[in-house]
Amino acid sequence: LRCCNGAVAVQVEVSFVPTTVARMLTQEAGHRNVEPSAWLPQLVYDPTDARLDEFRELRKQRFTGDTMLVEGKDCIRLLLESDFPVGAVLLQPDMLEQMRPSMELRSHPGPMSVLLADIKVLEDVTGLCISAKSEMAFAMAKRRPTPETLLEALPQLADETGTESLRILALDGLTDAANVGSLLRVAVGLRATAVLCSAKCCDPFHPKAIRTAFGRGLQIPVIQGCLPTMIRELRDRWNVYTAAAVIQSGSQFLDELGAVPRRWAVVVGSEHFGVSQLVRDACEVLLKVRMAPNVDSLNVVVSAGVLLHGLGQREAPVARATHDGCSSTSADLPQSNEGLADR
Repeated sequence: LRCCNGAVAVQVEVSFVPTTVARMLTQEAGHRNVEPSAWLPQLVYDPTDARLDEFRELRKQRFTGDTMLVEGKDCIRLLLESDFPVGAVLLQPDMLEQMRPSMELRSHPGPMSVLLADIKVLEDVTGLCISAKSEMAFAMAKRRPTPETLLEALPQLADETGTESLRILALDGLTDAANVGSLLRVAVGLRATAVLCSAKCCDPFHPKAIRTAFGRGLQIPVIQGCLPTMIRELRDRWNVYTAAAVIQSGSQFLDELGAVPRRWAVVVGSEHFGVSQLVRDACEVLLKVRMAPNVDSLNVVVSAGVLLHGLGQREAPVARATHDGCSSTSADLPQSNEGLADR
């Protein structure tokens, strides 16, 4: 934008700015139907522009406190659809229309600003260069406030009727951000309710963890703290069935396990150290996955996937009342009108 005799004009490079962006900037110049000011896009051509300062040399930055970096177009879309407060968003211009619905439907704070820049500016500012250039985008966000209790983080703990599943994956001492991110993705994909992380576990909101999870970790409650204490509280106060995944003798094979309660938690540990003794002692049962002879362990992400799926398949059926007042399980009830006719 430049001023000429008091008037505001719009200067657009057609090769850089899509028609929709040009139209929005024209509206900002004084026309009607201006886009919401909270996320009105701002074009940035100059890599030295001060508006880009928080995105400079990202790999050299250390994100501490409540600030987190979200990278990639798809991860940012999931961020915008979450309840995390969003700060500045840095996109390539052709991403704007894809992000618009997520921005318009947000009922939570942010984004505070939306900056548009071409790929060359993004690379110059961030110091990053990736092969998937069409996915390159960045956003700053704030973490959720740390819950004071497990019940605050998981209100469904108070419902002990047993009709709703409660599936918790707990991570003990995992220090690799890629593993943590992959586990978050597996947890969401296999319908876990929440993820618990030990105090010494890698930050589940490390940029690499978010990136490896493809943003799925933004869609599930993640609580980090003293894991033995959290597991004991789940078991003793909230009647949650708790299991630790180990490879040592004395543990039970998953495929030999009978029905399990519909409220359960399973703990996996690092591939080197496994689940700590304090956490094992807090769990009701030690589980292991049956493997081929001479194979002593699986990748922790693979193991977690097998355990989440296996425990979910073994959940006890829900008891329901029938028309004659007797109780019946979901497995006893006919699944179609044809079944009713047969009876």
